Amino acid sequence: MPATVVIAAGETSAPFSLQVLDDWEVDGTQEAVISASVPGWGAEARRIDVEDNEPVKLFVGVEEENGVNGRPPERKGLVSILTAMPFDLVVDLFSDDPSVVAVPPFVIIPAGETVAFFDLSVAESRKANSRDVTLTASAPRWSPGVTVIRLKKNGTKPS
Repeated sequence: MPATVVIAAGETSAPFSLQVLDDWEVDGTQEAVISASVPGWGAEARRIDVEDNEPVKLFVGVEEENGVNGRPPERKGLVSILTAMPFDLVVDLFSDDPSVVAVPPFVIIPAGETVAFFDLSVAESRKANSRDVTLTASAPRWSPGVTVIRLKKNGTKPS
């Protein structure tokens, strides 16, 4: 920002440029204060919000562990982010058909971590043909994560 701005005679304002420095951190919207003063007229200050430019995208996925030692296979969901946050991130979860694939209402990615796992309940009594179920992870000011699970007819594995 320039140290001085000249308002031409007969004008009430003058444009000027600002340079926003990138801190390379996911730290959300930051507040800045711009002030102006004229000798003998006093000073004025205004707050502006500077939006963060780092990507804040959620990723959601499903992994399946094959049964070990005679135990049935377990299906786990996961939500991940690209950069660890200095705070716990609460992520809402949604299944477009909870009668077939149920997820908890939310999961928390702990401060300093980039992934959180959650239990995924898949109905065992599917009689219909293969179908897709969409899982969505969302949090305020974050781009949602979406994945589609293809469930095959009962007796076969999901893909």
